[in-house]
Amino acid sequence: MSVVSLLGVNVMNNPAKFTDKYEFEITFECLEALQKDLEWKLTYVGSATSDQYDQELDSLLVGPIPVGVNKFVFEADPPDTKRIPDAEIIGVTVILLTCAYDGREFVRVGYYVNNEYETEELNADPPAKPVIEKIRRNVLDAKPRVTRFAIKWYVIVDTIVSGGLRSHLTLTSSPLQQGFRGLCSRRVSPRAARGRSGRRW
Repeated sequence: MSVVSLLGVNVMNNPAKFTDKYEFEITFECLEALQKDLEWKLTYVGSATSDQYDQELDSLLVGPIPVGVNKFVFEADPPDTKRIPDAEIIGVTVILLTCAYDGREFVRVGYYVNNEYETEELNADPPAKPVIEKIRRNVLDAKPRVTRFAIKWYVIVDTIVSGGLRSHLTLTSSPLQQGFRGLCSRRVSPRAARGRSGRRW
């Protein structure tokens, strides 16, 4: 059973200019208190033929997580066009929104993104060198592809008690790793969600 369930994602600024930030309002439910933060990432797929052009646009640690329904806004910068082949900027690509606990990914949401020029003239006769400031993006959020993964949320811990060992389950935790990741990533606290808004699965 998953301790955290994704309830909905609302793509807030859509459609938008290619150079605008991505903004997602994310709603999820936590069934038990977590010892570690949730790590969210947004990845832009720069090419359909090679993953060497993939870009991690941002990562965010969310915590501490209270039990119940929570909501937060995840913002990420647009991709660096210098790292995308010119021939791949215009057209349809993919962005991946993922979440992991203790380094283990348990949910992935994929969206198609259509990048095109703002005018019919440019779309009909696109320049060889893309004019980035005239490109708009449209995240096709009506039918996201949601993939869930079964992960190990608990570990068995042995404690010494009178008469021998006693085993019990606890949520996985690694204080050293948690501190290291906290230095490398931004961190926010979610707020309790009164209603479940956004797209739900």
